[in-house]
Amino acid sequence: MPAAAGIVVVTFDVEPKTGRLTNAAIDTARTTAPDAVNQCVLLQLPPPAIAPGDRKLGKATWSWDFVAQVTPAAAYTDASQPMPPAPAAPAPTTGAARAMTPSRRAVFR
Repeated sequence: MPAAAGIVVVTFDVEPKTGRLTNAAIDTARTTAPDAVNQCVLLQLPPPAIAPGDRKLGKATWSWDFVAQVTPAAAYTDASQPMPPAPAAPAPTTGAARAMTPSRRAVFR
C-alpha cells in the first residue's frame, strides 16, 4: 500500500529510576506518514520500560521510516497482455522478520 509510506517520529519521556516510557506522542511537525500508520506505531511501541532506569527524567525521540514497495502484480495494468513473471525475492540478511522491520533511529537527550 504506497499510501502507508512515510516517516513517523514519536517523542516520549523515560521516567527516572523505573525507565518506564510515558507521554508518547506523534511529533506532527516531523512526521510525514498518514495518521493510520502513526496510530499503529503508537500501539506497537517497544516494551513499556528501558532497563536500567536512570536517576533523572529522560526525553527521547524515535523515528521510523516506512518505504512502500510496489509488487509487479500491483504495477501491472494491461489486462490484454500476459502478466510478467514475478522476480525472485532477495534472501533476508538476518532472518525473514528483518525484511518486514522498518528502520528505526533513536535519539536520547
